[in-house]
Amino acid sequence: MLTYVCVLAFFLFGYMWLRGIVLRQEKMRWARRRQWRRWMLDQLTKEPPEGED
Repeated sequence: MLTYVCVLAFFLFGYMWLRGIVLRQEKMRWARRRQWRRWMLDQLTKEPPEGED
């Protein structure tokens, strides 16, 4: 019974740890997307010179 509780606690800890990493990556991705959208708006508002990507 004790080993079962230990394994359960270990899995719960690993799940929370992985979820924290995933949430942190998601937050960074959202910040990067927001930066990218702001950059796109800047590119759209200022007329880009011909021939530039």
